Amino acid sequence: MAFGSKTLNVYDISDKMSAKGWNLNSLQNPPAVHIACTLLTVSHDEQFLQDLKESINEIKSDPNKKSSQTAAIYGMAASIPDKSIVNEVACGFLDALYSA
Repeated sequence: MAFGSKTLNVYDISDKMSAKGWNLNSLQNPPAVHIACTLLTVSHDEQFLQDLKESINEIKSDPNKKSSQTAAIYGMAASIPDKSIVNEVACGFLDALYSA
């Protein structure tokens, strides 16, 4: 199941949900996230919806808060006019993130 938003940064929603223990995957063009509906997840539908509502309300309560790292990298990649370099940029980001 996938969802997006025309008014909120969907990647920020995804990060809030990750903090609550959910594993959502980011999508682009259009910006969206998805969750696999499996035996492990469908039995927790009410908890998912409650956590999703809480995450959305947290973001709405502070709309000027800086976007998360996930939001930043996906937003940046989506704004690049030459999509042929997205893979290279993403690899560079991951290299910088994990180098120490």
